[in-house]
Amino acid sequence: MKQLRRFSLPHFFRPVLFASLFLVTFLFSGCNIPFTDKVVTLPFFEKKPEIALTRMTEKMLTLDTAHSEVDLQTQVNAATQRLNSDMHVTLVGDFDASAAEGAKSTMVLNYTTSLRGFQITVQADSVTIGDNVYLRFTELPSLGIFGLPDLTDQWFMVTPETLADSSLLSFTDALPFGLSVSPASLYGNVTPEQKQQLNAVAQTTAFFRFEERLPDEKVGDANTYHYRVSIDQVALQDFVTEAAIILQDITEEAAPAEEAPTADENADEEANADTLLDTLQNIQVNNLELWIGKKDFYLRKAAVDFTFQSDVAKTGATDGAAQGLPEIDTHADATFLFSNFGQQVDIVAPSDAETFEDFLKQRFSVLGGLGGL
Repeated sequence: MKQLRRFSLPHFFRPVLFASLFLVTFLFSGCNIPFTDKVVTLPFFEKKPEIALTRMTEKMLTLDTAHSEVDLQTQVNAATQRLNSDMHVTLVGDFDASAAEGAKSTMVLNYTTSLRGFQITVQADSVTIGDNVYLRFTELPSLGIFGLPDLTDQWFMVTPETLADSSLLSFTDALPFGLSVSPASLYGNVTPEQKQQLNAVAQTTAFFRFEERLPDEKVGDANTYHYRVSIDQVALQDFVTEAAIILQDITEEAAPAEEAPTADENADEEANADTLLDTLQNIQVNNLELWIGKKDFYLRKAAVDFTFQSDVAKTGATDGAAQGLPEIDTHADATFLFSNFGQQVDIVAPSDAETFEDFLKQRFSVLGGLGGL
């Protein structure tokens, strides 16, 4: 009986077949090296990480309109007072920095915090047009007999004049780390030339440092490069310092001549910049990942894990209000999503908005009338 001949590949063909299978697996797995967790950049077909980061920075700094979603979770520990709290914040909205009347944005806020067994939830909508901010609370915490039902489902308008004249509200105190920032001073009056100045500063400082390429992922409908990066603290501080100068020039150019900043206001701006720099020094970024669109180089997603330490003794605070404050450790995880780049955004001011100052006057006048009974 005749035996079948055993089939075998020619010796020269075996490495060719192996190389072909390796290449196909490599390409279809998003440039993953087979049987490992390593991802490499394919020459001539993909951009180098440094180039992708540079283009992403330019795209985001010159951006006009987009949709954004933010999810922030923090754990705060004040060791000396045994005070621990958890906070969860989500922000969803759109912004338009190209509007003639100033930057516009809409935002839906969900805020939940737990402290010593108590849970507080606040939900609100906001509309920002130029320097004017419109707020509507849809859910507020119940404070027993001090309920806040009158504050819900009512639009309030807060203007810079209200903030400056009101003894009940301080925009500076309302912002984290004691910063005082006007929406228009940040991006509402930024011209294309000034955006290019900011971009040039970002490219010069180059505070993003590429660390590792991770497996590619699809974010929404976009294929993305997935990188782990670090931040050069010195370069970031240089960028913040230079950007603050550009933004201050924008604010001064937008203000009428008769409203030029006073010496005290300039001193406050310098103090705020110093506070921000001190804050950056106290932030330790544990992990930072970026997802950058392969075609348009927009930042599609960012995830950051960081720790913030606030120590009065370390920052050298000497004012009476700061004495005795505990060291506070904050650990945070934040995720940012961006989409709908360059698409038209329709944002209008609420027609039934009431100034918060008028609202308070009406409520206090009612209480005063009851007190006279």
